Parts: sequence; structure tokens; C-alpha cells
Amino acid sequence: MTPEQKRALYDLKASVDRILFILESDNTTNQMGLVEKVNTMNKTLNQLLMREEIFKAKASVWGVIGGAIVSIVIIFVKFLIAKFLG
Repeated sequence: MTPEQKRALYDLKASVDRILFILESDNTTNQMGLVEKVNTMNKTLNQLLMREEIFKAKASVWGVIGGAIVSIVIIFVKFLIAKFLG
């Protein structure tokens, strides 16, 4: 192997080591790697999306209940008006 090939191989190994350092978590310094950060963000995003769906469902249910109550009140008021004025 020529000295240029050895140097290129050494540079390639250094580059791969640097990429692995960025991707993998380091327990000695408590630094999260890129893969762990993405997994954590993915879990958090899924939790936020689920919470948003639950919020929308609750708002829909309260809207239906409120609409039903208002409709009943309007029908009752119309009935009273018809009974006393008609």
C-alpha cells in the first residue's frame, strides 16, 4: 500500500469516526447522539399530536352538547311564546 493510500485510508477512518461520534450517544459526557435526539423528538411529536386530537375531540363533544342545550332552550322558548301569545 502506498503512503497516499494509507493517508487516504486514515482520513476516511477519521471521517467515519467523526460521523459515528455525532450519531451515537456518549455516556461519559451524557451527550445525546443524533439518533437518540431524533427518537426523543419523534416520541414528543407523537404525544403532542395525540394530545391535539384529544383536544379536538373534546371540543367537538362540548360543541354538540352546547348546541343541543341551546336548541332545547330555543324550542322551549318558542313553545312558551306560542302558548301565552297564541
